[in-house]
Amino acid sequence: MHRRIYPLTSEPNANKKQYGFGGEQWPARWIGPRPYNPDESLVLQYRRKFALDKPRKLRVHIAADQRYELYVDQQYVGRGAERSDLKNWVYETYLLDLSAGEHMVTVRVWWVAPSAPAPEAQMTHRPALLVYGEDDANELLTTGVAEWEYRVLPGYQFMDHDRLGSYFATGAQLVIDGRQIDHAAERGEGDGWQKPAILARTALASLRWETAPFWILRPAWLPPMYEQVIHAGVARSVVAISSDVTQNLRVREAENIQDEAAAWNALLAGEGELTVPANTFRRVIVDLQNYYCAYPLLNCRGEGAFVRIHSAESLFEMNEEGKLTSKGNRDEVEGKVFRGVGISLTSGSESFPYSTHNYMAGRYLEIIVKTADSPLHISRLEFLETHFPFKFGARFTSSDPGHEQIIPIALRTLEMCSHDTSMDCPYYERLNYVGDTRLQSLVAYTAANENRLARKCIDLFDLSRQPTGLTYSRYPTRTVQTIPPFSLWWCCMVYDYALWRGDKKYVAEKMRGVRSVLEYWRSRREENGLLRSPEGWNFTDWVPAWYAGVPADGHIGFNAILNLQAIYTLRKAADLEEFIGEPLLAKRQRAFADELSRAVTKHFFDRKKALFADDLKHTNFSEHAQCLAVLSGVVSGADARKLIRQMLATEGLHQTTIYFSHYLFEALGQVGEIDALLKRLDLWKALKANGFRTAFEMPEPSRSDCHAWAAHPVYHFLATIAGIRPADFGFESVVIRPQPGSLTRITGRMPHRLGNISFDLSREGPALLGTIRLPAGMEGTLILGSKRHKLKPGINEVAPAGKTGGRAQKQRA
Repeated sequence: MHRRIYPLTSEPNANKKQYGFGGEQWPARWIGPRPYNPDESLVLQYRRKFALDKPRKLRVHIAADQRYELYVDQQYVGRGAERSDLKNWVYETYLLDLSAGEHMVTVRVWWVAPSAPAPEAQMTHRPALLVYGEDDANELLTTGVAEWEYRVLPGYQFMDHDRLGSYFATGAQLVIDGRQIDHAAERGEGDGWQKPAILARTALASLRWETAPFWILRPAWLPPMYEQVIHAGVARSVVAISSDVTQNLRVREAENIQDEAAAWNALLAGEGELTVPANTFRRVIVDLQNYYCAYPLLNCRGEGAFVRIHSAESLFEMNEEGKLTSKGNRDEVEGKVFRGVGISLTSGSESFPYSTHNYMAGRYLEIIVKTADSPLHISRLEFLETHFPFKFGARFTSSDPGHEQIIPIALRTLEMCSHDTSMDCPYYERLNYVGDTRLQSLVAYTAANENRLARKCIDLFDLSRQPTGLTYSRYPTRTVQTIPPFSLWWCCMVYDYALWRGDKKYVAEKMRGVRSVLEYWRSRREENGLLRSPEGWNFTDWVPAWYAGVPADGHIGFNAILNLQAIYTLRKAADLEEFIGEPLLAKRQRAFADELSRAVTKHFFDRKKALFADDLKHTNFSEHAQCLAVLSGVVSGADARKLIRQMLATEGLHQTTIYFSHYLFEALGQVGEIDALLKRLDLWKALKANGFRTAFEMPEPSRSDCHAWAAHPVYHFLATIAGIRPADFGFESVVIRPQPGSLTRITGRMPHRLGNISFDLSREGPALLGTIRLPAGMEGTLILGSKRHKLKPGINEVAPAGKTGGRAQKQRA
């Protein structure tokens, strides 16, 4: 059975081969077409035929610019390359288990020209392939050594698409002409194969003494993505149409052709084939009934038939003037219009498995079929679902049944926004933003005991560092975008990793970047003691009254929120310096934080309102400033609780939206105002009733229906309401400070590398009673009010009076 090898270090003798230790670069060479047109997208098929005299297991490393699919004897094995940048280009490693006899390895490389455009997150140099076969596989499979051949596959084009009035960064859409498909070449057979040009030597990151600034190789950060073929969807509408211009065509269920809809439903369920008669024009609206990231798998034949499959997160409401107004209830389609993007094809006379170079995202499909003089026979319409392979182990229930409805929606959102990087949204952008990824990583730590994707993203942002010391706001990306506050959040991502995972050596490596970010922010200090708003896009939150999400004087001048965020980060950086054994640097960071705190209080605290203003004129006030004043330690203890209560009692403040509500929830938890947190969760509790399968980007009207920064309530169920948090860097021990507020019962568990931390707590008057179970090898502290109680491995009983008792258990939680 062929398989991806991950991680490489789990294999015997892996390090020498993978990193080139001993001063030896790989003998492999990059190969590809020459000449090539940098503005012409290509689909390339490479093949290598060979024979074995006995069964062998061949270990090979594969990299490509841009995306590849690996097949052995026409059987799919895996795909890559995992996204990064040109100076940290990723290769994947496979173990091929081959029998004696004839074999053929084929690699399909999809190269989308930047001008097409390619996806914004896709870095590229030029179309190319590299394969290195270790030991016996060297002469058989290594590019530049073995005799590889290639073909440019005909019938594929990439076209830009209607951007629906929104920012799209997912790249051009695929157009296939099945009449031009070379079926033999698709299988790795036939004539017309060419010898590729040798383009470049291998450059391993571990041995880059001198090399060109591209294709510098490193092993994959991540395991293979989850991939599973599924049947999904029901036809909500099948209607006859006269044009494929359907963006203003309203869905009318009364017009549904019911017998045809039944045939489509059988096809979607994998229970039958479907034939669309000759000279027929149909539109089908399919409800997948959940949000998916998936490759469509369509097998069909029918000379000259046109098929278009577009996806959308929801259908849109439209007024009489033809303007889109909102999406309304996401379950409803009646009277709405479909706007989407996707694949289109013209079928040939032979059956062919059509699919896409990249997954589609959304809940709804619009399928347009227009047959010519021949019918269209569809034998298969399935979907290859894909996302990062999370294994969610978290559980949470409470006396409020609405909370259980939030968790599957939030976790599905995280799945759909997690692939070979984290991403803000899978439909519109697929870009790895720092502000989003910090929250997504916290959910992954608490809900899945998962850190690999978070660690990769920390590394990517570190690699994006600019001469100023700031990171890019998102990475990888072909366009420079700088959001200075996001560089501060990156520093906090390093802190979160240290807290939840430890790894002092790794954290120490990242501290060089943390210090660079903070030195830039120090350079913004003016004579009044405050930090002047940095140059760049100082996005803070999608507050409706803030232009581009930037608070008052956040473009130029002095803003309290930005100064408070700097203080918050300085204190976390100081704790990190202590963790890695740098007390003098910790002292320096704390001293600067203290100086800034005094300046912020002097210039921004409004004694009449008893709140921090956003601007020096005290004309703008927000929840954001009050939350960060508490979280940064500018106010603490009784003063912090007083400030938050004043915030909650004051009307007219700029309120946090979905993203920044994480920091609101943190502040509310810190001062014990849990019922205010529970009230804010009403926004998430309403999602299911409004037809959402994932959580949205911002309050309605929301652009994106799947934005993983909205998954953070899962973190707060466990870390704030149940109160489970690391007691130290590395999460060797736990502190549990349950705050159920008005909830009468909370139960659940948080996965940990030692096992599950479980709880079952009920309120009896002012007291809590129940049990807390810690895994073997873990101790902790339970905080109830002002009292602290020791927790031991196994079951700990929480008595009504607030006393606890440990009871040893042989089994782990």
